[in-house]
Amino acid sequence: MVVCNTSPIFYLHRLEQLELLKLLFGTIAIPQAVVHELDEGRARGYEAPDISLFPWLEVHQVEVAAELWRLGLGAGETEAIALVQSRPLAWCQAGSCRPRKRHNEQVRMASFHENSFDWLRAS
Repeated sequence: MVVCNTSPIFYLHRLEQLELLKLLFGTIAIPQAVVHELDEGRARGYEAPDISLFPWLEVHQVEVAAELWRLGLGAGETEAIALVQSRPLAWCQAGSCRPRKRHNEQVRMASFHENSFDWLRAS
């Protein structure tokens, strides 16, 4: 399973290369916060994808532990880490996820760091 936050989806969409994620990994798991961030960006005029048009992006509801919110990351990043942590085969530590392989399944987290998400900081 591959878990993705907002940045890779946003930037690959802007480059018209979002399908690369599907080609490389198949189904991508994303937390609900990623959908919210992209919807908010689109509402503010940014060229952000509509997740409902990409059925291979699976939206997951997650519960986030209080200590994750204290890391000061965005909601999409925080929920992506929580999503990875909720999987029995994943091990995460404060912003760095390390894949563990077992029974031919691997959990990964894709993350780009970008400082230009003005609409995320404003909310």
